[in-house]
Amino acid sequence: MADQHAKITLEILTPEKPFLTKDVVLVVVPSEEGDLGVMAQSAPLLCALRIGTICIFDERLLPTERYFVSSGTAWITGVKAVLLVPEVFDLKHTDDHTIQEEIKILESRKKADDEESLTQLEVLRAKHYALQNLPYA
Repeated sequence: MADQHAKITLEILTPEKPFLTKDVVLVVVPSEEGDLGVMAQSAPLLCALRIGTICIFDERLLPTERYFVSSGTAWITGVKAVLLVPEVFDLKHTDDHTIQEEIKILESRKKADDEESLTQLEVLRAKHYALQNLPYA
């Protein structure tokens, strides 16, 4: 079957190192304004990312890869989508039991005025939710 979909280069970058670079047909990113589908020839855009799941689709427009992010920035041109994120987790290799244990530990020692712990707890709960409710499944 001939490739009927043009591809866009997706780069996911963390402060430590590039996480992923690949050509994709479609990627959906969790922007602050809602989920944003990006394909080749998309209009240029710069937007903030929220807690959520990056989902990559294949030529048949079926989801193949899912990555969890807590925040970041997306820079999109017609040929490239660059996602700058503080950290990224491959949901395929993320253990939900470990996340649940981390949530319990944080809940047991959290303080009402500890903003860092509350933020950590929010991210862990969102990651747990993402594992339980895979988008575009």
